Amino acid sequence: MGGAALSLAASGRPDAASAYLAERGNLQVPQKFVDRDGYRLGAWINNQHRRRARLSPERMRALNAIQMTS
Repeated sequence: MGGAALSLAASGRPDAASAYLAERGNLQVPQKFVDRDGYRLGAWINNQHRRRARLSPERMRALNAIQMTS
């Protein structure tokens, strides 16, 4: 796992986002969505979008790697 992916993994669940993307074909996750493991994926994704202007370039690369753009 690369440095960007590793730092993202430490502060969220990119595997949960990737699984959602594979199942549904997008990352338009409702804010209150909770995955099968009880992880609040919708809240995590919402927080990433809200904070995108303050995220480090490394963090943005990691989010882009899991197709979390815009």
